[in-house]
Amino acid sequence: VNIRLTGSRTRRARTADALIEIVNHKSRDQKPRRATRITQDEPCEARLENGTIYPCRILDMSVTGASLGVSPRPDIGAVLTIGKMRARVMRHHEDGVGIEFIKS
Repeated sequence: VNIRLTGSRTRRARTADALIEIVNHKSRDQKPRRATRITQDEPCEARLENGTIYPCRILDMSVTGASLGVSPRPDIGAVLTIGKMRARVMRHHEDGVGIEFIKS
């Protein structure tokens, strides 16, 4: 299949990258992410609003959120702080939680 993209060079490159992401994720039966994630393995602390501190590891992160390796896992919907970033727990996974950063 041939596709012809029109628009600025930057716009064409972004569209092509998005299409490649969709194809790659579809083959792995996953939804494409809103932002590119960077794999990490960094220790950190997650502080809940009530002051509870969870030692954890940043497994991966992007501009919109992160995956934390943490046990026990905070409840879905819990608001926490990592460094200076506030976030909300959006999902649980095998190794911990997925968080979405909260815009101030």
